[in-house]
Amino acid sequence: IANAACNAVLIQDEKTGSFTLSAGIGVVETKMDIPADSPVISQVAQTAREVLTTVKDAGATARMFFPEDIPGNGTQPFIALPLVIDGRVRSVILLSGGEMKTDADDLTLYRTLGHHTAIAMQNARLYQMAITDGLTGLYLDNTSKTLFFNSLNNAIFFG
Repeated sequence: IANAACNAVLIQDEKTGSFTLSAGIGVVETKMDIPADSPVISQVAQTAREVLTTVKDAGATARMFFPEDIPGNGTQPFIALPLVIDGRVRSVILLSGGEMKTDADDLTLYRTLGHHTAIAMQNARLYQMAITDGLTGLYLDNTSKTLFFNSLNNAIFFG
């Protein structure tokens, strides 16, 4: 994404409040939980705005990508984008490394990417709520029938 060598999507754990890795490219530390009060994450969560800093200044959050040696004396850009759902920052996209650009147009692009990703996540959650029973988590009757008949048609058609 955006010529960044390292990308990650962090999702907030509702119970602990910390952020955990959901997906990433160039991530070295995959089991790392980042506390909500870490400098970059807390700033994103409090302001619901992107944070542009350097790898060196991102501190522990950047360790996900660079656990030991920080390349280029830590001067590479590091961006944290909030994903706001229901008025709260529920996820964060991290971008760093490579030939990432950070001028005003690029920041607008990153911000738009964050907004669209949050909308897609919200739509997926709403769709899941629409097709499943909230109490049991089972598919609703009409959804079960649709899935069954689609599977049956596929089995007949593809053998």
